[in-house]
Amino acid sequence: RQRQMCIRDSGQEEGLRQFQNAQQEAKLNANLYLMPTLSNAEIEDTARQMTPSKDDPNYAARMKDLETWNKAYNTIRKQRAEDPVQFAFSGMPDLGLQPITDWTNQDGALLQIQKRIDSMDQVSERFGTPKTLFSKSEISGFLNFMQGMDVEHQADFLNRMADRMSDPTEISSEPLRIFSEQIGNKNQTLAIALGVASTPNGKETNGALRQIKGDFIKKNKLND
Repeated sequence: RQRQMCIRDSGQEEGLRQFQNAQQEAKLNANLYLMPTLSNAEIEDTARQMTPSKDDPNYAARMKDLETWNKAYNTIRKQRAEDPVQFAFSGMPDLGLQPITDWTNQDGALLQIQKRIDSMDQVSERFGTPKTLFSKSEISGFLNFMQGMDVEHQADFLNRMADRMSDPTEISSEPLRIFSEQIGNKNQTLAIALGVASTPNGKETNGALRQIKGDFIKKNKLND
């Protein structure tokens, strides 16, 4: 019906061109809606398919669509790079990842952490980003949660996390190293404690617990 109206109003050739453009526009909008769930490879493959040949009668319109597509891709790629896990919550629903909003529910948090470990390779590959375990807001929530506990409980929870995030068959723990890097200079004591716990010796000697207690004692001596 739309095709008939286009042809009737504008003449056959021009009407057909308008109809094709309308179809292409609808397809572009549908693909843009799906873009957050697509892998980088799928987005780039779509861009190649959208690139018109020089003799395409709708060349200008197709190039404009391609520009819109690439602009949206640049935005999504930037968002993914800044916070891959946050993007995975909605962009990769099949993984079933849920934001950790309550760190006081330690068992629930540890269960979700296991899901992150199981899926971090997939997220990294799909989005073309470094391996990441937590969103930025989750890291902030974790640091606030840890600040509310005394040293003993901090160390105890970190050791529970270290156990969950370490593979007994591996010499060192990649998840703990990634977690340490994500905390970085936001809390150097915790970052170092997690880094220590990720090593064979740190795991063997309850390194996270020793690191936190040692830092606590050192700070108290300085205060004294």
